[in-house]
Amino acid sequence: MTDDVEGWHSVDRYPAARQLPGIVVYRWEAPLFFANAGIFRKQVRDLVRDRRPRFVVLQCEAITDVDVTAAAMLRQLDTELNAAGVHLAFAELRDRLQDLVVRYGLLETLDRAHVYPTLDTAIAVVEQQGQPRAT
Repeated sequence: MTDDVEGWHSVDRYPAARQLPGIVVYRWEAPLFFANAGIFRKQVRDLVRDRRPRFVVLQCEAITDVDVTAAAMLRQLDTELNAAGVHLAFAELRDRLQDLVVRYGLLETLDRAHVYPTLDTAIAVVEQQGQPRAT
């Protein structure tokens, strides 16, 4: 978030943007499938390593599809992050994506309490759920 520009923005493009302690918001702007699942995982891991958040909020509005390979990657990534004390949260899942999450059984491993209708709702809830980790 920036004071000059309304809404959420990349800190790479807006270095003066205000960052939320303990929270990284990540937006993936493509279908999530076998050909890019590894890139997605690497980018999330890099963000966690560099920023050390308690929560990674995945802003999912632009994700139009998830295949079985990407679903398996999300399951493994969630387990890995949880072991490190980091939680995934999902915001703005399209109806089709919600159906796929259920079909792939992701709610058996992903915390359904961390699925939110809007990014603002997700941020408000996760801000209340934990303080940032000490570095």
